[in-house]
Amino acid sequence: MAIRADYSLDAYDGYGRQGVEWRWVGLGLGLPVVFLIFALVTHDADASKRVGTTTISISDDAGAALAEVTSVTPEAVAAEAALEVVKINKPRVVNRPAKIAAPAKQKTQGVAALPLHHLPLPIGHNWKDISVQKNDSGSALFTRHGIDQAYWGRFKALGGEAARIERSLRPKETLRVRTASDGRILELLRKLDDERTLHVYMDNNRLAQKIIESPVDRLYNRASGVVTSSFWNDAAAAGLSDRAIAGLYQIFAWDIDFGRELQGGEKFSVIYEELYRDNKKLRDGNIIAAEFITKNKSFRAVRFTDEDGNTGYYTEDGNPLRKAFLRNPVAFSRISSRFTHNRWHPVLKRWRSHKGVDYAAARGTSIKSAGNGRIVFRGWKGGYGNCVVVQHGGKYRTLYGHMSRFQRGQQVGSRVSQGDVIGYVGSTGLATGPHLHYEFLVNGSHVDPLSVNLPRSIPLPESEMPRFRKVTGPILAQLDAISQRNLAQR
Repeated sequence: MAIRADYSLDAYDGYGRQGVEWRWVGLGLGLPVVFLIFALVTHDADASKRVGTTTISISDDAGAALAEVTSVTPEAVAAEAALEVVKINKPRVVNRPAKIAAPAKQKTQGVAALPLHHLPLPIGHNWKDISVQKNDSGSALFTRHGIDQAYWGRFKALGGEAARIERSLRPKETLRVRTASDGRILELLRKLDDERTLHVYMDNNRLAQKIIESPVDRLYNRASGVVTSSFWNDAAAAGLSDRAIAGLYQIFAWDIDFGRELQGGEKFSVIYEELYRDNKKLRDGNIIAAEFITKNKSFRAVRFTDEDGNTGYYTEDGNPLRKAFLRNPVAFSRISSRFTHNRWHPVLKRWRSHKGVDYAAARGTSIKSAGNGRIVFRGWKGGYGNCVVVQHGGKYRTLYGHMSRFQRGQQVGSRVSQGDVIGYVGSTGLATGPHLHYEFLVNGSHVDPLSVNLPRSIPLPESEMPRFRKVTGPILAQLDAISQRNLAQR
């Protein structure tokens, strides 16, 4: 029996009252179905989360970022992301971190727009977190999670940050990986720092990589103080973080021996960055300018990036503070033994020469290569214990002894740059406690690492000086004001 759409009596066409009753039955059944469909559609729209080829809009629980994610199908994953970089307001010097506006929404394709450690896993797309365990190799990490080990070779072939993943894995680090059922990697995410995430992905059946930026707000802050007990303690009392204090050590390491020269009364002033996202401080950033006054002599440094993109610290005249070698290759608490030709050995119990400097430091502290060079020895070396020797050109050589362990991914023949970590403080070999034994050789002869004249790097060219003065002038003026206030208060 048919149900007509015309409810006039003239349209019954012989069905009479019975036809009217069936029409009302149909209407009664149809309206609830319509309302049910409408409710489902409304609910789905409010959910703000879809799967398949529809749009996903996910809000990070930690408030770290907000991103819109489009299709996570293989076709969409293969597409190149269109990243919209958020412009950062020009930094300004403040006494205290000012309240800042949250950064604008950032858009990209794929799930990589969110910071790695807050990134939600799309349901049903085989995303998983894999954590690096102590002493993990890249092969062991992938094997434990059912991933083809051959991908390490493919990452190296990509170059850039992808090639550095395996040798720079850190214990407790987390990688985010999307795999196929047969162990093939479809995507990999690795957090490089607070602002950058490495995204390795498939593009037309070939691996590709890109860096996804997640900009932060930068504010300038300042601190100043006087050394009364130890520089580290007094800098911390002035409000500087461990990161900022270590940065000061590195900046002035070529000109100031913090372990030997400080006698008390030294003054320091610093302008440094503080990094924020969503009004929440992440950490201290780079040191922008600093001054250290010792023995009535002022040492100044200002951060500058040249036209080739190289960033370093310079004097007010454009001369680099960076020399060919670090004066101290480790962050140390004190110098426990100096260079001498006649020292009582605490283990051998006899007098002998000490052809290096011993830096007492906590076990596990990073040891850095003093300069650019090539590793010529890496292993056990008698009384030195675990030892690394680096050759710097044909004239200079440095030795690092008593290491607890070596930096992963390096070997004899590996090239290292100044500041690269090559091992960690320990007490292997003839040692009574954790420290770094450091030797410096010139043309095969041992010299005192603390007094040797270190060659400087090349200064800025004259063509760069007008831009240098324009960029650094306002910062140095701020440093002048801070320094004068510091002197007036003491």
